[in-house]
Amino acid sequence: HLKQGSGKGPYRGGAHSKKNKKKNDGKDSHHIPAKGANPQLDPNDGPAIQMHPNDHANTSSNGRWGKEARDYSKEISDMIKNGRIRDAMAKEIKDVRRIAREIGDSKRYNEAIQEMLEYFKCLHKNGLIG
Repeated sequence: HLKQGSGKGPYRGGAHSKKNKKKNDGKDSHHIPAKGANPQLDPNDGPAIQMHPNDHANTSSNGRWGKEARDYSKEISDMIKNGRIRDAMAKEIKDVRRIAREIGDSKRYNEAIQEMLEYFKCLHKNGLIG
């Protein structure tokens, strides 16, 4: 059940594979940490939240930002390689919250983030991630 998220708000958190199922639902799945930054885990099993596509496009790890996105993703990847996965997660969450503040809805992704963190804790407890 942690893979899916069970809250009542419009955005869910959990496993990427459960966040990208419905096409044309007006939501993108955003990996936390960035998809390529965590080689330990199949990207489909990685923690993720649903986001509005415009918000997702403005995340620091989004490929449309080119070198800036690659540098950001490398920083996240280096944190993970150095055993600092919690720092990587915190940085990614701060990035999502920055976007929510910029659009004037600072709580937009709080429920999805909480669900994603519960899923992350389960992965961590069972030795599947950092």
